[in-house]
Amino acid sequence: NSIRGVKLIPLEVNSIDPRNDKIFSRVMYRYIWNHAKEIDIMIRFFDYDISRIAALIYKLRNPRGIFYIKMDIDPYAIPNENTGSCIRKMLRFIKNNFLKHFVDILSCETSFAFESLNNTPNSYYQWDDKLIYIPNGFEEESLMSYNITEVDFSHKENVMLTVARLET
Repeated sequence: NSIRGVKLIPLEVNSIDPRNDKIFSRVMYRYIWNHAKEIDIMIRFFDYDISRIAALIYKLRNPRGIFYIKMDIDPYAIPNENTGSCIRKMLRFIKNNFLKHFVDILSCETSFAFESLNNTPNSYYQWDDKLIYIPNGFEEESLMSYNITEVDFSHKENVMLTVARLET
């Protein structure tokens, strides 16, 4: 329910499959609309249109709140240029710049992603001074409570661990 005084509120999606982005997004948007004034800092993970629309809804209801997107971005997947017709590029540019206005802070986890985002000519990924570099970390205090000790490198075994949504 909470971690170190930060209250966590899971969204009620009932029997809806949370992997269904459209339905989950509607539930999330409704929650934000109804509770934005109670939220000082709203954090969303990933930089998708869903997060930008969530930022718009949040800022309409709580203009003083802070909207933060923690991106999990693959720097190799950042296109170097806008693609599509001139009209599509122009509409995407207008939409992106409008929605960017409602996002206060974005972070990426690797210095390579940070440099790639800062140097891309693609307007979709240009965030200027809103983009910051914050490497992933962990809560050392909780780790210590599990009595986990560091193993010397020579005693480690070779293990390949995959942490991802493999079905996608």
